[in-house]
Amino acid sequence: VQEMLRALGLPQAARFTGAVVTAVLLAASFPPWDAPEGAWVALVPLLLVSFFSAPRTAARWGLVSGALFWLANLRWMLALARSGAPLVAAAAGWILLAGYCALYMAAFAALVSVAAGGVADKPWGLGKRLGLTCAIPLLWVGLEFIRSNLLGGFAWNTLGTSQFLNIPLIRLA
Repeated sequence: VQEMLRALGLPQAARFTGAVVTAVLLAASFPPWDAPEGAWVALVPLLLVSFFSAPRTAARWGLVSGALFWLANLRWMLALARSGAPLVAAAAGWILLAGYCALYMAAFAALVSVAAGGVADKPWGLGKRLGLTCAIPLLWVGLEFIRSNLLGGFAWNTLGTSQFLNIPLIRLA
């Protein structure tokens, strides 16, 4: 599969599709859609885009994916207009907060690209695969931790909270 992807390259349409699929699967993992199974594979398309992109390009696609996810995830902020907040203020807060949170997914995609280090140019050794297998979840959780605590924090919908309906898994946690 790696050789096939390397030979084909990753066209812009595939990068865009990967970013959108990640955003849709992540958004569907949380209420009101409640499809937490999607969270288990949601990052795979963005990871593929990041593996086969330069860090700056990966960050751009991570930003697109993050913006789409957070705009869908924070749509409830528009309801603040029904409680007396000016619609312009509610919409501005929604867009600004979604943009801020999307920066973390952009950072994740760029860091994965750096960690993968030109994966399209050379085959992966066992050490590289093991290293990435350990590093990628640590990057994600670390960035969620920073987002949840930096500047007062915004701990809304971390990836683990999508599994709140999975009682056996929650018991293990």
